[in-house]
Amino acid sequence: MARLIDPQFFVEVGGVAYAALRRSRRMFLGGALLTVGTVLFVGLVVYVDYQRTLDSGRARLAHVATLFNQTFASSMELASAQISGVAGELARAPIGSPEDVEAQFGGRLRAIAASSEQIDEMLIADPEGRVVWASTAPLIGVDVGDRAYFRDATALPAGRHTLGVPITARTLDTQVTPVAWPIRSPDGGLRGVIASSLDAAYFEALLARTRLDPEMLVEIVSAQGPIAFSSAGPEIAPEGAALIESQRGIPGSDLSTRVAVPRGEALEGFWLRSVSFAAIALSLYACALAAAFIAEKRAVALARALARLRDEAARAVAAGNQFQAIFQNVDDGIVVFDEAGAVANANRRARELLGVRNAEAAVALVKPHRPGQDAGQVSGQPADQNAGQGRKRTTVALSRRVEGQTRELRCRISHVGNVEGDAYYCVLSDVTAEERLARTRGRFVQSINHELRTPLTAMAGSLDLFLTRFGGELVPSGRKLVELSKGNADRMLMLVDDILTLQAIDQNQLVIEPAPTRATEIVTDVAAALAGYAENFSVTLRVEPGAEGRLISVDRRRVQQALVNLVTNAIKYSPPGGEVVLGASARQGGALALWVRDQGPGIPDHARAAIFERFARPAHAPGVQVTGTGLGLAIARELVERQGGAVELDTRHAEDGASTETQGSTFRLVFPAAAPDTPEIDEARHEDPVGR
Repeated sequence: MARLIDPQFFVEVGGVAYAALRRSRRMFLGGALLTVGTVLFVGLVVYVDYQRTLDSGRARLAHVATLFNQTFASSMELASAQISGVAGELARAPIGSPEDVEAQFGGRLRAIAASSEQIDEMLIADPEGRVVWASTAPLIGVDVGDRAYFRDATALPAGRHTLGVPITARTLDTQVTPVAWPIRSPDGGLRGVIASSLDAAYFEALLARTRLDPEMLVEIVSAQGPIAFSSAGPEIAPEGAALIESQRGIPGSDLSTRVAVPRGEALEGFWLRSVSFAAIALSLYACALAAAFIAEKRAVALARALARLRDEAARAVAAGNQFQAIFQNVDDGIVVFDEAGAVANANRRARELLGVRNAEAAVALVKPHRPGQDAGQVSGQPADQNAGQGRKRTTVALSRRVEGQTRELRCRISHVGNVEGDAYYCVLSDVTAEERLARTRGRFVQSINHELRTPLTAMAGSLDLFLTRFGGELVPSGRKLVELSKGNADRMLMLVDDILTLQAIDQNQLVIEPAPTRATEIVTDVAAALAGYAENFSVTLRVEPGAEGRLISVDRRRVQQALVNLVTNAIKYSPPGGEVVLGASARQGGALALWVRDQGPGIPDHARAAIFERFARPAHAPGVQVTGTGLGLAIARELVERQGGAVELDTRHAEDGASTETQGSTFRLVFPAAAPDTPEIDEARHEDPVGR
């Protein structure tokens, strides 16, 4: 901040602008060097793009060849499946005269040839190569034993096929690619060969189905040189045209697929990119020259603005003085520092609170406690559990002795990142009175625990014991009086438990000890404990069966405490003669819900979001609202949510259009069900149902 309001800073800016103005005279020499460098760079980029375009074209052609081969292989597998079925039947039947083959298999073979796009003409040859049957009569009796495809087929196992070298058909005088399947008996002996051929029409159809670029040249060639198929035409591959190509072998044969395109077509995109890149480079070069001239003009304008900046510097100094006056006289103590030690400032109030004379000493006391540091035992401890490594903000408690008394300080340190490094600011507050009040409250809560809870527990136990032993001997009015006293003692104990629980929550001392527990036992225990309380209000307390044997992993005592708060509220708001129902039920996804349903007035819409807050405003009119501390629902939600559960509310109130008979509220405590392999709880284990 001091840097920004220093007038020398503006002088330095002016010096930089003046130096830039002098260097502008050398711009022409720099422009010449820039031109040469640009030409070399453009040439290098064009050459690299040229090679990349050729490599990309070859990779594309290789992909197309592989795709064509896969389509061709799939087509041949389909044909082989059809022929293999016939070959299996021929292997089990004797191959006799052409008439016998025609009678048994002729119709089926012709049907296969008619329905298959791969198979055209078909013939069956005996093991010596003599054709014993053919779909074209002139082929019967022809010796094909000298054909390479016949010899290759005789060496194959059953169900396989071979593709031969393209040949000229003897009867059709056309170029075809032979394909043959062996006929083998069950013991593996050769019974003959089924042969067919693939002509140019089949390859044309296959080429059309793969939807290749019509500008591509696609050829099926053999290792010996003959071409089985070629899509070439004078418009695709003119004589002497330069091509780029890729070739991939067809598995299981001596054939391969060759794909090629004219080099000019492959480089068409390259030339377009080259022209575009050159145009862009020239445009950028022109922009750079224009920017240089504009920069020179702006440098002159900057020099002219120095006078105005001097005035701004004076105003900045005045603003800095005003800021320092506010900074030094603010009521809270403020300490500002950075990691490098370049910034160290503390106002008057901070120095007074810390008992030091200068800002450096104040920073030395506060700096060890900045976020992400271990302050050890220097002069304070973290005031909250969230002050840890990597935090952007932390709060620590500091203390110092002043005239024999301890002054308690709260130091809130915040991290501020900036381009020059990490910076921190600390706000100091004198919390001596607050700490004294907190300690007094703690002692008061402890006194409640020792001076109030202990005698109340003894009183409730004594009354319970008295009713158990002598209740039958008392007159009805005396028994009712004792039961009323016991109910009031239990109510006071629940209030004390709520106060202690609230204290434990506020001080992060609430202990949760989850264990597998039957949901129905929690409900029945609470109902048994509050039966007398409900009777005092002339309300019936009933447990509805459900979720028998289902377990939840919770702290049984804490869940009972939350459920007791809900049930007592339901009893107080239910009309005389009404009914409060408790139960446990399974939910979708394996969860379990402990629920309480009453016949009270319901909760109005404006209060539904606030009833779970501490000391919430009354939800009902004075004639309906019952007395209470306003803590029961808040504590119930804390106890449930800290065990991974949730509190749900369904309610109907007169404002919702509900009649007196349909009004009421249902509270649900929803918990995840225990794992299926959770061990059963001990039957003999029993907790105090009211959570004491």
